[in-house]
Amino acid sequence: MFHSHWCFLFGAAVAASLLTCRGEARADDSRDASSTLVASSGTQAGAAQGECNSALCSGCEECGCGYFYANAEAVFLAALGGTQRCTTFDITSNVVSNTIALPETGCDTNGGMVATPRITLGYQSDCCWGFDVRYWRMQEPTDVNDLDAATWCGADQQKCFRAETLDLEATRLFCVGDTQMQWAFGACYGEFEQSACLNACYSLNGDCCAGYANARNAFGGAGLTTALSCVRPIGCGNFSLFYSLRASLLFDSNATASAQTMTTYEDVDTIWTNGCKSISASDMGNLFIGELEVGGQWNYALKCLPANAFVRAAFEYQYWGESSGCSAACSSSEGNLDRMLGTACAQCCGNTHANLIGFSIGTGITY
Repeated sequence: MFHSHWCFLFGAAVAASLLTCRGEARADDSRDASSTLVASSGTQAGAAQGECNSALCSGCEECGCGYFYANAEAVFLAALGGTQRCTTFDITSNVVSNTIALPETGCDTNGGMVATPRITLGYQSDCCWGFDVRYWRMQEPTDVNDLDAATWCGADQQKCFRAETLDLEATRLFCVGDTQMQWAFGACYGEFEQSACLNACYSLNGDCCAGYANARNAFGGAGLTTALSCVRPIGCGNFSLFYSLRASLLFDSNATASAQTMTTYEDVDTIWTNGCKSISASDMGNLFIGELEVGGQWNYALKCLPANAFVRAAFEYQYWGESSGCSAACSSSEGNLDRMLGTACAQCCGNTHANLIGFSIGTGITY
């Protein structure tokens, strides 16, 4: 799967340039703007500008030539995860007679909202049936740095969230009242990875103790996906209400959970020791993905081309939940019991989840 974060900009720029050709659809055009399918999901656009068509949703009574449709979206999401991965580094010192917990260490933290690309390409073979390909990817690295610039002691914690889907599905159009709907069903491949990594060190009276801890969950598998998308016109203008639901269930025979730790110690007499541990487990796992979109859509009939375009903005929520029977945990310690002891710990659970909340802004075109 390709890894470009901004490939959707090309599609957005093309659609934006076409909007400059906005005008009334020609009367002799075989596809009147009131019945042209413009949504990326194949849903019906709405009445032509200035008209109020009471028979907006005509279903599949008439079948004509096939056509292509495409859209590109910038989806802004924040990953709100739980505490399924934990990395810590603690120092026990007999010199100061207590346990020192370094700041900014612990379970994985949440980053801010990031932009992600989503692209849909489809073909409507007649009034009812079609197919499309849909790709989306999100990668969110987060770095919490509390290192001292002079001594390089302190803590640096990194978190990575990565989710990716590729859908290939058949589509079917139908109507409920004035609402045009599209049902989709097909195959989905998805990858889901979350990791937390900690580098930390502490210096006391010439002794130095450093630790590294990493906890990671990884899933990659295929399964089934289904979706229902709806566009309902509001009034007699070009504005429509848009909403969509999607559910996917994927399977991976080798879902993994892994943990690694390493500690090093050097005292004032330059006596240096180190130790490391690593553990990895894999098992059959499944991943459920739920998606919800609710927003508005504005439709345009183009003059320079026999096509329609749309601009859409919507609230979006996604739930990613992985279940597997594997988990991993390990720890390592190095130091001098009479002076200073450092302990690094890492653990992750096979049952992990994430909530993605944000909004999407998209544009598309139907030829």
